[in-house]
Amino acid sequence: KVEVQAERTITGPIAVRSGRSGSGGSGTMDDLFSLRNLYWIGNYEAAIDEAQTVKPKTDRETIDRDVFLYRSLIGQGKGAEVIEKVGAAGSTSTDVQVVNLLATFVTQPAQREAVQETLAEWLTDENIKDNKVLQLIAATVFFRAGDTKEALKALRAPSDLEQAALRVQILLSMNRVDLAEQELSKMQGEDDDATLTQLATGWVLLANGGKKCKEAALIFQELMSKS
Repeated sequence: KVEVQAERTITGPIAVRSGRSGSGGSGTMDDLFSLRNLYWIGNYEAAIDEAQTVKPKTDRETIDRDVFLYRSLIGQGKGAEVIEKVGAAGSTSTDVQVVNLLATFVTQPAQREAVQETLAEWLTDENIKDNKVLQLIAATVFFRAGDTKEALKALRAPSDLEQAALRVQILLSMNRVDLAEQELSKMQGEDDDATLTQLATGWVLLANGGKKCKEAALIFQELMSKS
């Protein structure tokens, strides 16, 4: 039995509060536009500052804000702080609990296998398996663990640009530039100007090498200048 700090614990590969909703998703999130983009380009400090100034209008926006705040803290190497904050808040949100598992994975090496088992189990739970954050974070954990097969399985039907962008990363790590380009083409068809699409374009250009690297550099410089 493994225990993760939360409002209460339950038995299982990872003992966390299991009160999870099946929705999960970005909603409108207009007020979180800057926060999301700052996180995606890796400007975690600015993302954290932004999260602290956002005033969510709904419970959904509160969850989305917290998810990006916690992911930004993890990006800064502060996973232990995330586990503490989630435990203190006592959130029952699936999205938040999944990010808590990511924090556990990156800060507690001895619990990594248990985290993977828990995420695999949740991905088969009829009540929450379609949760976008669950799918995304599960894929992230499997990818970090070197299990690209399970990572792609978690994202077998990308439902948003962030999931599609992660698929591009995974495919590039497997040297499947051809499949990554196909995924990128779908992203471009959905929103060519989106930050995630531009990032994915840069990654694919880098993978192609040669003169394409200069094009990638220009894309990254433009994204950074907007932050």
